Order: sequence, then C-alpha cells, then structure tokens
Amino acid sequence: MSVIRVAAALIGAVMVSGCVTAGTDVVRFQTKSPQQFVAMRDGQSVITSRGRFSAVTLRPALRQVGSRPVFIVGIENASKRPLDFVVSNVEATQVIDGEARNLKVYKYDELVQEEQNAQVGRAVLVAALGGVNSGLAGRNEYAQARAEDQNAVLAQNVAAQGQMNLEQLEQLAIKDQTIMPGETYGGKLYVEGPAGSDKVRSKLYTLTLMVGPDRHEIQVTQGPSVE
Repeated sequence: MSVIRVAAALIGAVMVSGCVTAGTDVVRFQTKSPQQFVAMRDGQSVITSRGRFSAVTLRPALRQVGSRPVFIVGIENASKRPLDFVVSNVEATQVIDGEARNLKVYKYDELVQEEQNAQVGRAVLVAALGGVNSGLAGRNEYAQARAEDQNAVLAQNVAAQGQMNLEQLEQLAIKDQTIMPGETYGGKLYVEGPAGSDKVRSKLYTLTLMVGPDRHEIQVTQGPSVE
C-alpha cells in the first residue's frame, strides 16, 4: 500500500467531523419536575420539558457518544410573544465526587474556528505526506506522474470535506434565535465531554436552557451501559 493511501485513511478518520467523536457511552435522561416527560424513540432516550411559555425537546444526536456529546434540541414557542434563545446562556454542570464543575457549551463561531484550524492541520499533513509519496516515486517518470495525481486528488478531497464540514455546521449547529409565537426552532448543541469518576462509571450532568423567561433544567446520565 502506498503512503498516499495510508494518508487518505488516516485523514479520512479524523476529517469526517471536526467536532464529533464516536464512542461507547449511552445517554439517558431523567425527569426533574412534573413538567418533564421521558420516552424512548427509535431506541433513544428523548425528554420533553414544558415551561410556561415554551417547550424544549432533547435527544442525543448519536446512539453512542464519545468525548464530546452532541444533542439535538427542539424549541417550541407556545406563547403569544417572541422568545429569545441564546447559546451562551446554556449551562452544563457536572457533579463528580460531590464537586460541581462547569462543562463548556460550544457556540457556532467556536465550532467554525475549530474546524478551520483543523483544516490548516490537515493541509499541512497532506503536503508532508504528498512529499513523501513523491519521494518514494524516485526518478521514474510514470511513478512521479502517478504520485502527483494521487497528491492532487487527496488534497482536493480533503478540501472538499472541510468545506462540507463547515456547511453542515452552518445548517445544523444551533445558534442564537428569536423564536416567534407558534414557531419551532432547533439544531445541534455541542457540549464538552463529562469527566469520569473512580467510584461511579456513569457521568451525571445537568443541561440548563433558557428560552425567554423559561428555565429548562434537564438531567443527563451518560455511561457505557446506562440502565
């Protein structure tokens, strides 16, 4: 197998998404008030939290989450006035061994910057591996031409995938939004992965989402085999 094929495999493994990693953890939700309801939909835990003016529905974006859990959030404005949702107002708090710590909630601009930084790293890697591939071709003109074609195709594929990643963030990542009466808004919410505990394998944390004056507190249990 040529170096360029190895490079393609390595890059492909990390560039499908600059923001999500697969894992083995399963997410389950627990109700914190009578205004919350938990159900199973297509094998996944889903919670609906109802406030005075709004309703929030939350489910994991993947059946098994990794180092950074991602949630699909749906927000319904059930009132007769506009309600603001601001990502920077979303809080994620984990209690581990009796101590509380804040988990980072990623805003859209931060996700875009992260992906752009990753694209620079991928471009450097492609250039370096392309040079190795060309070097292995030696002075054979046919081998050199083939190596140049491989390098060009790989660079093009990496650039195209990077652009696709940015387009998916634009379309799917949840952003600040004024939700009009009767309107529903949603998107993907990215949260820093919770830390593990030596005593308890499951990780417990709370997501707090403000929709206008409504405060939706949602308790999450995440672990390799959550009952």
